[in-house]
Parts: sequence; structure tokens; C-alpha cells
Amino acid sequence: MTSGKTDSPEGALFKQAQSLMTQGRPDQAVSLLQNAAASNPGSAPLFQQLGVALARSGNRAQAIKAFERALTLDPDSIRACFGLSTALFEEGRFREAEDYCRAGLGKDEDCIPFYPLLGKILLRRGQLEDAAGVLQKAISKQPEDPVLQSNLAYILMELGRKDEAAKALEQAIAQNPLNADYYQSMSLCRPCKDLNDPQIARLEELLKNPNLDKRGKSTLHFTLAEIFARFEEFERAFDHYKQANELARANVSYHHEETLNVFTQIKKAFTAEFLVRHKNSGLDDRRMIFVIGMPRSGTSLTEQILASHSGVFGAGELKILSQLQNDFLGLGKNGNYVADVQALSAEDIQKSVAFYLEKICDLAPEAQRIVDKMPQNFIFAGLIHLMFPNAKIIHCLRSKKDVLFSNYKSDFKENLPFSFRFEDINAYYDAYEDLMAHWHSVMPGFIFDFSYEELVQDQEKQTRALLDYCGLDWEDRCLRFHEKRRHVGTASTAQVQKPLYQSGIDGWKKYADVLPTDYFQD
Repeated sequence: MTSGKTDSPEGALFKQAQSLMTQGRPDQAVSLLQNAAASNPGSAPLFQQLGVALARSGNRAQAIKAFERALTLDPDSIRACFGLSTALFEEGRFREAEDYCRAGLGKDEDCIPFYPLLGKILLRRGQLEDAAGVLQKAISKQPEDPVLQSNLAYILMELGRKDEAAKALEQAIAQNPLNADYYQSMSLCRPCKDLNDPQIARLEELLKNPNLDKRGKSTLHFTLAEIFARFEEFERAFDHYKQANELARANVSYHHEETLNVFTQIKKAFTAEFLVRHKNSGLDDRRMIFVIGMPRSGTSLTEQILASHSGVFGAGELKILSQLQNDFLGLGKNGNYVADVQALSAEDIQKSVAFYLEKICDLAPEAQRIVDKMPQNFIFAGLIHLMFPNAKIIHCLRSKKDVLFSNYKSDFKENLPFSFRFEDINAYYDAYEDLMAHWHSVMPGFIFDFSYEELVQDQEKQTRALLDYCGLDWEDRCLRFHEKRRHVGTASTAQVQKPLYQSGIDGWKKYADVLPTDYFQD
């Protein structure tokens, strides 16, 4: 990273800290740098490097303080400014992150790393056209950067400008021909016309490349599977899905006993008596709408329908509740989750509300309603009820068999480790279903079940019911949700840009001859 003013050389200490981080020992790097900072409190490069180590160790709050200290000591430090922008972005403090990004570019407009970061920030805030403009400016300065080209393509896809996106991806592929993600995106921008399309041969040839890693091969198998599925070559498609999942699973581990233990602790902690005791501890704020459910149950579609309303901002998949529980409240950090929850005071809950609102309202301060759509927030339904007793929670329901198969055929990378084997998906689904039954039991009437199948069968009736539950006036545009151009950022991006279609119901039946009968029987 270039800078208008050159930072001090790292020296032996910085090299040692960098070596520790490379070895996966960022905590040791933090200790090393903190000791050095105590004896040299006036070194901006030292605090900048400490910020990097703290961010790597997952302590973003302290990383922000370190970067801020570095900038106080040296206001011209580009490295510290970039580090602070990044940490603020990852903490969900998007407005501040944008300010520091623009300040960094004001110091050095040729510092390329700021541009993709600023693009991500604008994307999160729903400013897609501005995000595209930022990437285009960066590309004018560094046209051969494949990351810039692919980031631009991603934004253009969400804007529906697929031809332009395909051109950007071709540029990215030319510079990095072994990046499987680029080919996957290309298959969405420029769908194959038939089974003789040269794109298929291109993917099959790339699979033979010995320099392609397992993750890359998995992505290509998922891509080919989707191509063959479109042409109803279901056996060939399933063979590629199977190979994709086997390769992906080699990079992750999933132990269902751990999931069961977590869900059991949640049920023990959030009893009806506990929730009644704190019924007045939260905030009567009706802006929030939470969309939860199993992945691939229709959560993105539901958010898209709501976000098409003039008074609603769809914030996408946010990790604020996870940060709130694990980092801010530290529930279960000492191994006793139930006791930690039961010990929560009204003050703790009010502080949690402030923590949440500070992050979410930064995205769309003028919005009448804000949708927080993270499917697995079903884990935090009790916490939501404590904080916002009058918030709306929409629970998306879809046929179990369709959910199982849709998870199996989705390229979640390493984000959902249970999604690569039917046995694990089925077990996770059963545990989720049991936890949702608990929430309905201890919070009767608080959660609105919204059926994907019923929506497809009668779109207007179910859309009216959805808007009515959320306290929103009717708008015809919610029936034309596919026309809304916004950041979706999930595996459903392409689907929500299309009208409702019947093929999403009982889609697994097309593969009935090859699916395991233990989980798929009529």
C-alpha cells in the first residue's frame, strides 16, 4: 500500500509479529506488540501494526482503538487509515468506515485498496450505482486487477446489467484463470445456450488442471451441476452436486452433537418464566423486522418482497445478533450459557438494544422499517424478544425435502458446514424445527409463520398477509419484487430477480431416482 508519507520501517519486531500472524498465532503477536507499545507509546507504526494483530485475533473493538491511536500520532498514515476503515466496516459501523475511506483517498487517491472497501460499504448501505462508480474509477487506474473487475461484475449483476458484468468477468479471468468463482459468476451472467455451449467444455477442461485446489474444483462442480440442471440433465447434474459436496466437505468439519448441545442450552435458558420476568426490559421500537428460518427456505424472497415497499430497507444478512451475544454480552464464554442468560439484567438488555440500534440504523436512518434477514437468527429469537418485544419476526417455512435438497445443491463455501451431507442437513433441520417449536411455546403469537408454498400458490393473498402483519400499507410494487434492484448478497440473488415460479415446489422429485431414499420418499 502506497502512502503520501512513508511509515517507519517495521524492523525486527514487526517482522516477528507478522511471522506469528502468518503462523496463525495472532494472540501472541498482540502480546508482543502490546509490550512494545507500553515502552514506546509515541510510535504510530507500532500502534498500526498492533491494530492489524488485534483485528486478526478477532478483537476488532481494540483494533479500532489501536488504529485511532496510530492516526492521532500520525494523521497522514495511510496504513492506519485503511486498517481503521476495514475494522469499522467489519464491526458494522458503515458510516464511519465510509468517512475514513474517503479521508484516505483524499490523502492518496491512487491507494487502490480503499476502492473495493468503499464499494463494499456502499453496497451494504444500498447504494449500488455509487458502488459501481467507485469500482469503475479504481479500474481506470488499475485495469488489470482481477479483484476490482470481479467486484464490479458482482455489483453489475445485482443491478441487472449482466452483459457489462460478463465483460468485467472476462477481464478478471484473463488475469486469474484459476479462480473458479469467476466462472461461476459468468455462468449466471451469460447462461449456456445449449449443451454444446463452449462454456461447458471450458469448465470441464479447467477441472483437469492440477493447479486447481479442492475448493476451486468444488465450485466448478456446483457450476456444472446448475448448468446441466437447467437443461434437465438431472443425473449428470446430481453427479456434479455429489462431487462438489464431497470436495467441499473435505475443508470443513461438522459435529451435530455440538449443535444439539447449543440448542439445548438455549431452550434451558430462555424459559417462559424468564421472558415474562423481562417483558418490560426492552424497547418499544417497531421499526425492526427479523426474517428467520432454515437456509433456502425463502428468506431472501421474503426480504425482497418487503424491501420492494417504499417504507422498508432490506439490510440483508447481518451478524449483529451474533456479535451481540458472543462479543458484547459474552454469553457462554465461561462455559455456562444458561447461567449467563438468566443473570441478564434490565440494564444489560437496554445496553444490548443500544448496541444493536447503533449498527442497524446506520444503514438506513430514515427508513420506516428495517429488515434484518439472517436465516440462522432463529437461534436468537429469544434475545430478539427481550430487546424488542414489539418487533416483527417472520419465520419462513418450506417443505423439508425441498430445503434439504436445496441446501445440498447450494455452494455455501465453508459458511454452512452442515450443508454437504444429507445426513447432516437432515439432523440440523430436525434440531432447528425443535427449537422453533420451543420459541412458539414460550412466546405464543410472537412469531409469524410464512409458507413458501402458500406464497407461490396465491401470491397476492400471502403478500397482503405479510404486509398486514408488519403494519405496512398495501403497495402493488411488492408483487413486482423482481424489479427491485438492491444488494441481496446470497445464493438467491438470481432467483429474486425473477417472478415467482412453480418449479421451486417439489423440485427434489426431478432427482428422485438418484436421491437417497432415507430422506426422500413420496
